[in-house]
Amino acid sequence: MGARQPERVETERLVLRRPRADDAEAIFERYASDPEVTRYLLSRDAWGRGYATEALRTMVELARDAGVLRLYALCHTAHAASARVLEKAGFAREGTLRRYFVFPNLSPGEPLDVLCYARVLG
Repeated sequence: MGARQPERVETERLVLRRPRADDAEAIFERYASDPEVTRYLLSRDAWGRGYATEALRTMVELARDAGVLRLYALCHTAHAASARVLEKAGFAREGTLRRYFVFPNLSPGEPLDVLCYARVLG
């Protein structure tokens, strides 16, 4: 097994860490109070700035350093921006998982299709 991963990782523009309880107010103000943003969970003022790609590429490198051999990710079939982020980070589309995931803001109680992407690191 690989080395223990850091609690906090910094990229050129981002600080990546697990959320804490005292983050709740900032999370609500930044994106959770905006229905268009919470549709897929992105902060509106962060759209199109490359933050998600930067964060994902950093997580891929951490996974590689930890000895992870394969990563996978899911995204809503209509969320082209998320699919593009995954592709820019080297993930390949493997298929569609039918009626797989409930998106509370899109389909309360009703599972929707998702796209499955993966990247082999080893």
